[in-house]
Amino acid sequence: MNWFNVLWHDLRNGLLRWRQLLIPIIFLIPCFLGNREFSAAGISASWGDYLLYCFKGQLPISANTALQDISLPTLWILVVGSCLYLNLDYLPKDMTSFGLQIIYRCRNKAGWFLSKCLWNAMSCLLYLVLACLTTFLFSWFAGASSTMAASSQSCAYIFQSAISDPISLSIRQTSMVAVLLPFLTIFALSMLEMLLCMITKPILAFLSCMLLLAFAAFGSSRWFLGVGAMSIRSSYVTAGGASPLFSACFAIGMIIACILIGVAAFKKADILSIEE
Repeated sequence: MNWFNVLWHDLRNGLLRWRQLLIPIIFLIPCFLGNREFSAAGISASWGDYLLYCFKGQLPISANTALQDISLPTLWILVVGSCLYLNLDYLPKDMTSFGLQIIYRCRNKAGWFLSKCLWNAMSCLLYLVLACLTTFLFSWFAGASSTMAASSQSCAYIFQSAISDPISLSIRQTSMVAVLLPFLTIFALSMLEMLLCMITKPILAFLSCMLLLAFAAFGSSRWFLGVGAMSIRSSYVTAGGASPLFSACFAIGMIIACILIGVAAFKKADILSIEE
């Protein structure tokens, strides 16, 4: 059994799952809420505005923030954390079903794990593609502009107190902070989750990654994995915010580290104990 057959097995069984139909529903929630707010404020929103709203996040909690003003960015947690939940059980389930047989037949443990990494990348990519398609169709039906650019009026409303001077985002900037960086960040978190699934129970791996999201939501450091998926934390929006280039490189570095550690660990692992 060659490696491409292993990859085809993962893509067929890991991507063609009924749970993927939940993705449009997940993104329709912030779309409806955003549309209600844009309409109430009299803002003519664009497709890019809806994406920025979905991945807005929040500013870090400062030392002088009152306790009653502290809140969790539930919409951001929903759209980022849902992908982690959807990807959570594939590796453990495959390991306890056909995984052992495939490893024995291909005789390549490193190749088997790399196939899972490619499945993970494609699953996260599918998540973002369906997110973009859902927001595009919603904005089209809502009569919004189909451009990815965000006007100064919409940016002022979406980010409110985060900006002091009027700003507008070009198609390239919006694509960076509301599509590419969320994809890289979610992929990095999903890779970390998959790596943790090899050494602990899946629910603990999921909770660990969700805890990282909480740290990113409340913390001010750009080194928290998750900050890159917050459009409000970008230097395009907030003075002193995280550079998109840094956020992209940090996420890619985490992805590469998870792959290297995972391959090395899995080559030495007792697959019978992993199955148990």
